Amino acid sequence: MLIKALRWRLEYSLHELPAGVLYEQDAATIEQCRDLQNELDEFENLAAVHGVFAEHKDLIAACRYHYETYPAYLAKSSEFRSYEHYLAQTSEG
Repeated sequence: MLIKALRWRLEYSLHELPAGVLYEQDAATIEQCRDLQNELDEFENLAAVHGVFAEHKDLIAACRYHYETYPAYLAKSSEFRSYEHYLAQTSEG
């Protein structure tokens, strides 16, 4: 049940991409992205222990990427029109 609940929460946090990462109903802050990273670590450990890591690896990779990238965007958000714009600009360089 915990794996299922954490997966739902992680999926929910990404469902507005490329607009941004959600924390509950609002855009995540830098600190909330750290909280999400902690939840992701817990989810990853549980998935490994229960032998279901492979079926969740794509979600884990996507979460890890955005939970690390979104705070970097927030720290520089005045330089970009949006998170989508930030992703496009940083992936080119």
